[in-house]
Amino acid sequence: MDTREASYMYGSIDSTQIFNIDSTKINLPIISSEKLNEILYPKNNDSGILDIYKGYDNVRRIYGRGYTMQVLTPVFNSDYSVAIISINYFWGPMIANGRCFILTKEKNKWVINQDFESWGT
Repeated sequence: MDTREASYMYGSIDSTQIFNIDSTKINLPIISSEKLNEILYPKNNDSGILDIYKGYDNVRRIYGRGYTMQVLTPVFNSDYSVAIISINYFWGPMIANGRCFILTKEKNKWVINQDFESWGT
């Protein structure tokens, strides 16, 4: 990828953009960031102290899993033949990591070309 394409992709990053995931192709519950925040940080906390451990207990109780994944808005190159998608995994209040996926469109299908850990605790 040349510098012009990289600049185009950087300039197209928009964290306010909303995209939809086809829930029929995902075997996990899909919820909004707002709903997740309600579960992780309940407003009716009697003590007024944030208890993130209780938040992950809520996730486990409601969804049967103690972890969450956050899929960030994909970024495309100018002809939509390359996409970058970041996914953050939260295994609990103290363990998390992020992965970045670079996909290329080949024969009308998206193929993972590269993936790597982008951060971790």
